[in-house]
Amino acid sequence: MKETTQTQVSKIINMPVTDAVSLICGIIFYSVGFRLYGQLSRTEVYLSLLAIWTFQIIFSHIWLHFFRFGPFEWL
Repeated sequence: MKETTQTQVSKIINMPVTDAVSLICGIIFYSVGFRLYGQLSRTEVYLSLLAIWTFQIIFSHIWLHFFRFGPFEWL
């Protein structure tokens, strides 16, 4: 059965802590992580965000196939 976009996005909603985009972007762009703030072009930032979202959708789909909640929601 082919899932709709809404169904795929709803899987991310079941993993709010695991899929915290702001946390991931903070690690990538600010001083706590790779310090890439101001070093990437706008296009590179958009492509990075698209890659993060794509990874999260795929990871969430696979994870929620086996478990009810995301890995950090168990803590």
